[in-house]
Amino acid sequence: MGAETHHFSKFTIPRLRAPTCKTKGTPFAIGQALVALAWQWTVIMRGEKAIWVVKEVLLDYVKNPSLKTLRSPSAIDAVAREIVKRLDRHYSMWGKWDEERSELLRIAMRCWIPVEDLTNFMNGMPGPKLTTTDVTQRLDAMLIECPYEHRYEEFKESCLAIYEQEKALGTELTAIVWHVRDYVDAEESRLFSARREQWKRHVEEERVAREQTLLSGVDCSWTQLRGSRVLFCRKSGRLFRLTPTEDKRWRLFRVETTGLDEKGTLLGEYQRRGHATKVVAQVASMPERRR
Repeated sequence: MGAETHHFSKFTIPRLRAPTCKTKGTPFAIGQALVALAWQWTVIMRGEKAIWVVKEVLLDYVKNPSLKTLRSPSAIDAVAREIVKRLDRHYSMWGKWDEERSELLRIAMRCWIPVEDLTNFMNGMPGPKLTTTDVTQRLDAMLIECPYEHRYEEFKESCLAIYEQEKALGTELTAIVWHVRDYVDAEESRLFSARREQWKRHVEEERVAREQTLLSGVDCSWTQLRGSRVLFCRKSGRLFRLTPTEDKRWRLFRVETTGLDEKGTLLGEYQRRGHATKVVAQVASMPERRR
C-alpha cells in the first residue's frame, strides 16, 4: 500500500492511498484489507473518531446482501476510497472549517470584510460555533498558504465603503463578498498595469541616461543605442564596440565614434560578452599607438 505525505507547519502526516483489488477475494480477505486500512488510520489519528468513521462506511457496505457485489474489485475500490476520503476530511488542523466555510473565507480574504460580520454569518452555516479568533487566525493562515494572494492596504478604505453601502441596502453577505472581490480584482489589474508602465518608464529613463553618458565621452559600461544590437563602452577614454555575429559570438573593435559605418580595428572574436569585457580592461591599460 503506497503512501503520500502532507506537510503542515509542524507536522508530517501520511496520507494513505486507497488499495486496489485486481483479484477476487473471500469475504474474510476483504474484511482483513478494510480492517488493516482502518487500523492504520486509527493509529495515526489516535482517537475514537477514526473508528466511528470507518465503522459507518463498513456498515453501509455490508448492507448489500449480494456476496458477488461484496467481492467485486470495483466495489472494494469504492469503499476503500470512501474510507480514505472521509478520514481525510475528518482529520484537519482546522476542525471547525468544512468546505463551504473555507471557500467563503478564501473568497473574502482579500476583501477586508469585517471579521465580526464574517464570524456571525458563518455561525449561521452548519458546523461548530466560530469565534472571531477562529476566523482571524484561519484568515491569516490562508494568506500564508497562498503566497500569490495579498491584501493591499490601499484597497481597505474603498472595500469597507462598498461593504457598508451594500450592507445598508440589505444585500446578503455572500453577494457582498463576491461584489467586493470583483472590485478588488479590477483594482489589482489596474494597479498591475500602472506599475508595469512605471517600470517601463524607469527602464527607458535609465537607458537614455546611459546613452547620454556614452555620448558625452565619460567612461561607461556596455551601452546599447536605441534601435541597435551593437554595444559600446568607454574605458580610460577609449571607445570600444561589440558587434554580435550570426553564430552568436561577439566581435570586439576599437573605434573612435559611435557611428555604425566606422570599420574600426578588430581586436578579437569571443564566445561571451564577459570575455570581451576582460580584454577591454587589459587593452585600456596598455599604451596605444597613434592611428
